[in-house]
Parts: sequence; structure tokens; C-alpha cells
Amino acid sequence: MTVYFTNAGLIDLDVIRVMGVSVKTGDNPIGYFGTGLKFSLSTLLRTGHRVELRRGGEVLEFTAREVPVRGKQVQRVFMGEEALPFTTDLGRNWEIWQAYRELHSNTLDEAGEITDREQTADTVIAVVGEAIQREYNNRGGHLHRQQADCGQRVPGGPPRPDAQCVLQGREGRDPPGGADVQLQPPVPDDPH
Repeated sequence: MTVYFTNAGLIDLDVIRVMGVSVKTGDNPIGYFGTGLKFSLSTLLRTGHRVELRRGGEVLEFTAREVPVRGKQVQRVFMGEEALPFTTDLGRNWEIWQAYRELHSNTLDEAGEITDREQTADTVIAVVGEAIQREYNNRGGHLHRQQADCGQRVPGGPPRPDAQCVLQGREGRDPPGGADVQLQPPVPDDPH
């Protein structure tokens, strides 16, 4: 069970290596802190998912390897053979739905495509695991804020100017880093 997040153009590896780098194009990118991809990678690896980056002809697998830090063993994240400057404890309170939301949002920001069918593109992040597949299958009810007006866009679908957006977290909690958005039917103006 693999979910593919694909974009045209080659991802700059420094957006993976460096915290706080956000160079999104477009007027209203969803993400702008430069941390979500790292949180997602940590979360996915911590929960046993397999994550692979296909960049042009290059394939890099993300892994977690036990390394000592000040006498304690930690799971450091690697991109291929390159040690990245974070561990699987980054975003340790994140759940799979948050990692999915982040990758989905990044893909929308780059005008890419999310699918469960094998894809070729300049940049492909392929995530293997049952939990990410469940989140992909459940994506229809959850939207992602693109603008102050909630974006009014169904992931992968056309803009919905006739809909009202409702921000909400899972189980009544606002999720760290943003909120899910659900489309509700338009509310008629109150004549009183």
C-alpha cells in the first residue's frame, strides 16, 4: 500500500536538510514554516512506514538509525547515507493524519498530485504503510486551509466558491500547525 505525492520540478534537498526554509511559490501557500516535511518524515519513520524520495533519476530512502547522543540511543533520520539534523522524536506528538495532511498540503502548494497509483514525475515522495493508505482513503472529508477564507478547495478538485468552510481539529482539538477544514453547504442569509 503506497501513496505517492508527486510534483513537477526537482525538490531542492536543502528544504529537507534545513529547518525554517520555506520557498513556496504562489500567492497563498498552505505551508510556510519550513518544518512540516521534517515532522512528517519523523512521524512516518517512527510509526514504521517506508519513505522514499525519487528525484529525477536519483532514489533516496529515508531511514531511522540508532545513534548515541550524550550517552542515550536515539533514532536519527537519514536521507540515503546522509545523517539529517533531527531524530524521530521531532513531532513526537504528531499522528499519521498530521503527517499525511502535511505532505498533501505541500503537494497542493507545488501544484502536484496525490495518488495511490505508481507515478513518475520529477519529484515523488512514496510512502508505504497501512496507516498512510487509510489517511489517503479518508482524505475526501478533510480539506486544508489555503487562504484566510479557508481556501474553499477540495484536494484534487475545483474551487468551491459556494461553500462555507468550518475549521476543526480531530476529536475537538485544534491540531498543531493548523486545522482541518470541512465544506458545509452554504448558509442562507438571515433575513432578520
